[in-house]
Amino acid sequence: MEEKKTFLSYLKELEIFNRLEDKDLQGISELFSIVKFSMGEPIFFEDKKPKYFFLVMKGEVRQLIQSPHENKNITLAIYKKGYLIGFPSFEAGTKLTIPSIIL
Repeated sequence: MEEKKTFLSYLKELEIFNRLEDKDLQGISELFSIVKFSMGEPIFFEDKKPKYFFLVMKGEVRQLIQSPHENKNITLAIYKKGYLIGFPSFEAGTKLTIPSIIL
């Protein structure tokens, strides 16, 4: 229950949600599950379409690719609090599932 209260406060901070009434935010918050990832833990793989999208609540997420010329990872982007990860990868007509939060 404490996580849901924290998430509601978090939603109020985001520009896209900050004008909504508490009852509306409560309904939106019911669509989310809170998921915690460890540093370095993959969230998506480039060869697989994501089943979920994630809203960064805390920390940051690094988008990496494997260099075709060297055996090392290259950072494409770093996403921070408030960024929606994985949503652009959904194709038209894909059924959306419950999104989650990265802490």
